[in-house]
Amino acid sequence: MADDRQTYSGWVRTWECDTTEHITVAYYYQHFSQATHRLLLKMGWEYKEQRFPASTDCYTRFLQELNQGDSFEIRSGVIESDSQSMKLGHKLFNSETGELCTTMEQVLNEGPRINMKSFEIDWDGEPREDRGELPAGAKEFCSAMDVVRPEEVDWSGKLDLSGYIHRFSAANQNIQTRFGMSRSYADQNRIGFSTFEFQLSFPGTHLRSGEAQQVFSSIAHVGRTSMRTVHRMERSGGETVALLSIMGVHLDLDRRRPCPFPEELVSRAKEIMGE
Repeated sequence: MADDRQTYSGWVRTWECDTTEHITVAYYYQHFSQATHRLLLKMGWEYKEQRFPASTDCYTRFLQELNQGDSFEIRSGVIESDSQSMKLGHKLFNSETGELCTTMEQVLNEGPRINMKSFEIDWDGEPREDRGELPAGAKEFCSAMDVVRPEEVDWSGKLDLSGYIHRFSAANQNIQTRFGMSRSYADQNRIGFSTFEFQLSFPGTHLRSGEAQQVFSSIAHVGRTSMRTVHRMERSGGETVALLSIMGVHLDLDRRRPCPFPEELVSRAKEIMGE
């Protein structure tokens, strides 16, 4: 097995931070997209090719916060591959502390063109859990709706991963507002929603510039301090393009620790779940 290789180096800019006071998750995906692109170029792909590899699945774990001004690097490699697909592994490290902040396993829809030996790595990322389906009686709500802008597509002409996550983040805020975890609630109580796991899949073809999309969202689980929301993105015409499961915690912004949901919010969330 080879060592992983550095595929990105950067820092957290002010405008990349969100109301939880750390980097917005969509920007992780923007940086991972660049890391993937760089790795594929090293593997002999040309970005203008019609069959340039696209993501079919991304499993991401957020382990440590990145805040404004933090510098970081991404190291990447190939976990496994066959004739029809490749699974890449990315690790994002805080450059100052050396701490592992985020991992992502990314499956691409094309097999390798060259011998993968120099790219293959041993992978020790957190095992993926099957989170299950939505409760049978769960209610779905339209939570995001817009059109893909030209500046949001990647080098191959498809909506960049960050474009999907920006929309899912907006959808997540809207479903939270429905059960009372609104912006005013967050401001008054110094509360945020801090995600620790994304399971993202693409059952349909990727969106391109000019396409309309909408997201439908619901709640799959609410616990003492954690919850899981589920989101489904459709293109105009009803084809499901992407699915996302988000796991996160009700975060005390001052202590930077999970804290219990108020009973009123739990009750309203369970109404959405059909309980």
